[in-house]
Amino acid sequence: MTRTSRAVTRRRTISAAGSALAGFAVTAALFALWHGRLPDDVATHVGDGGHADGYTSRGDFLPIAAALQLGLGALFTGLTWLNRANPTGARLIAASGTGLAACLTYVDAMLLYVNRGVADAHAVDVSPWHIAAAVTFLPAGFALGWELAGPPPEDLPGAGEVPPAEAGYLRARKSEVLVWTRRVTSPVLAATGGVLLAVGVVVALLVGAAEGLALLLTGPLLLLFAAVRVTVDAEGVQVRYGALPRPRTRVPLARIERAGTCDVRAFKEFGGWGYRVKAKATGVVLRSGEALELSLAGGTRFVVTVPDARTAASVVNTLAARSRSAAAGPSRPAGGTGAV
Repeated sequence: MTRTSRAVTRRRTISAAGSALAGFAVTAALFALWHGRLPDDVATHVGDGGHADGYTSRGDFLPIAAALQLGLGALFTGLTWLNRANPTGARLIAASGTGLAACLTYVDAMLLYVNRGVADAHAVDVSPWHIAAAVTFLPAGFALGWELAGPPPEDLPGAGEVPPAEAGYLRARKSEVLVWTRRVTSPVLAATGGVLLAVGVVVALLVGAAEGLALLLTGPLLLLFAAVRVTVDAEGVQVRYGALPRPRTRVPLARIERAGTCDVRAFKEFGGWGYRVKAKATGVVLRSGEALELSLAGGTRFVVTVPDARTAASVVNTLAARSRSAAAGPSRPAGGTGAV
């Protein structure tokens, strides 16, 4: 990682963490300011017509707010750091964290505001304008976070490069162990997961846990599977989804006839993002652009969008040639650019 990319990564993680800390600081300051004017039970949930129907003790309000704001801030900070190798993905995740922090801060401030000076929290009513404003703070915070996270560095490996259509072989001794691995994040899935999680939190807080449950489950699931790690080794090509050991997709070297690169348009060619299946082709499509393309036995192909695809294809071709050579005796691959 270059000095520039390290600086940008640091800026993005600070942005994600700092927005959560700043948001909680605002909540804590307002809680301290209005503490003496809050009822013993604070209205924290809104039912039909904006009338409060859920309550939390005054002493529990701040710890719950801290757990929610700082916990989600830590989650988005960690995701930003884990996706530091993908400039756009990391920026989107950091911006989503800032948007969520802004939204949660407004919700907590609004709840404290409507409860102050009320003798009985059962009498609290929340205007629909407050709920509309809470939703508005999400995209506004996202826009602010997008600017704070800064543009992607131009010197990251693979940034702005268009790979040649064909990949050859690596100059490597047969005794050398060849392994290539890269992590790639889907900006679309990461942003969608972050937005769904944020909206789910708002819905759960203001409307009900049951109503926000689907969003609260779907958002983290998309965030979890928004990144994959692609590895090429002597066993073949493996794609691992998220941070989990399973599920994973493996294409053994014996099935690979040739590896190359291609330029993928996610929606136009595969109809969307994620694990995609179409006639004569399957793919792990996390974004549009550079991709590793494997021509498989039987006339099918497997595509995975990943930076530095040309190097990955060269490693695949070299390892596949070694495997065929070991099975059929010493041979030199036709058209190769070096020893394998």
